[in-house]
Amino acid sequence: MSATGPGQSLLLLLEVVALLDEQRIAYCVIGALAASVYGTVRATTDADALVSVSAAKLGGLEKKLRKAGVTAKLHRGDADDPVLSLLAIDDR
Repeated sequence: MSATGPGQSLLLLLEVVALLDEQRIAYCVIGALAASVYGTVRATTDADALVSVSAAKLGGLEKKLRKAGVTAKLHRGDADDPVLSLLAIDDR
């Protein structure tokens, strides 16, 4: 089953995880969704994941996600930004 519209962040995450597994890219699920596995339930409308890939390879990952039909946008930080890169995936 795959995401068909907004509000299906878990289904979207499963689609992205399948692609990450296929590419052999390490990741971990974080945030409220991960906390719920350990018994701390919080209302959330998103799914967060940390991906272990070099900043140089994020552009390729963005392209692969788009090719798979996933809305993805790569944001790059500057020298003053503590987050060097962020790949935002949207279920709209």
